[in-house]
Amino acid sequence: MVLLSNYLQSTWPKVILAGGVAFIGYAIYFDRKRRLDPCYKQKIRQNRKRKQEALNSNVFSADFPDPKNPLESEEFFLKSITLGEELLQAGNIGQGIFHLSNAVVTCRQSTELMTIFRQSIPAEHYLLLSKSIPAARERQKAALERQGYGQSSVRIEEVKSEPTSDAAEKKFFMLDDEDLE
Repeated sequence: MVLLSNYLQSTWPKVILAGGVAFIGYAIYFDRKRRLDPCYKQKIRQNRKRKQEALNSNVFSADFPDPKNPLESEEFFLKSITLGEELLQAGNIGQGIFHLSNAVVTCRQSTELMTIFRQSIPAEHYLLLSKSIPAARERQKAALERQGYGQSSVRIEEVKSEPTSDAAEKKFFMLDDEDLE
């Protein structure tokens, strides 16, 4: 009986070791077979491209509202702010900045909103946000032209603020809708 228990104690580690080696060999064999497939890199590129297109079409889509309709503009603004803050908190910085920049572009008091963001979000996020504003303006301009509002009714112009201190003069952007007046 003692011989049998000694035999089983020394056999189990060997069986477990052999099973582990067989599993690792099996994994290496199929990984090598997969990587040597001539279409492997092409399939990887197609999958990445498909995922990126899906991400861009779903998350980065922004249909800007009619600037003449304050209710639509306010709804879009609130939705963009909420979604942007949630994405930033979840760690999706690029997507969060995208939505926050859309909100800034839509906001009629964008300078005040940027001041609030300067105080409420981390400095690196604020820097990304301020750098993404021109691209958001271009997206807004293209979306408004696609929707038929054109350049005549909505104008995006650059406005220089008065310097408040010895710091250099800052540039701010403002949406000016002549038809609202």
